[in-house]
Amino acid sequence: IAKAKIDLWKEINGYINKIESNYPMFFTLLIAVLGAALTVLGTNMLPDEASTARLIMLLFLPVALSIIMAYLVYNFRIVAISRMYAAKLEKEINEKLGEDIFIWNSQIIDCYVAKGNFTNTILLPFVSLLFFVITVTVLGYFMWLLPLAIYIKIGYLIVLIILFCCCVAPILKNDSIRTSDFVRIT
Repeated sequence: IAKAKIDLWKEINGYINKIESNYPMFFTLLIAVLGAALTVLGTNMLPDEASTARLIMLLFLPVALSIIMAYLVYNFRIVAISRMYAAKLEKEINEKLGEDIFIWNSQIIDCYVAKGNFTNTILLPFVSLLFFVITVTVLGYFMWLLPLAIYIKIGYLIVLIILFCCCVAPILKNDSIRTSDFVRIT
């Protein structure tokens, strides 16, 4: 039984590593989409009279960024669930072996990766918040330049903020999911 659980643990851990190895691609995609759009909006690539094209870009860009972020958040959730399951397997394997050998997901990730380090608790939240604030500010600025009614501009900013909050909010529960006790649903 311990060997079967070890094999399953290896498979789940490999799955986690596979998902996490794709994170740089998501961040590159976010920056590329945002950078290309801001280049078009912020330069003379579109003439000033092309208000409709600018409006379409400003409406499309938050949707495109939200799709990328939502899929990234979905992957974060899958990793959190997988780590929870792998941690449960580690505890069961260690009980069978009579020794704490498998501790990666159940102890090391908690102690050194997920909590209590500068990168995860301060730097990443700060950089993420900065990214969202700058994105909303810049998109709002470009929307403000368009000859539209003020209520449309304000509505756009409100929808933009709500959209980004909805994309980020699920991340806040990942730690509790990752560390929760596995409950078998029958």
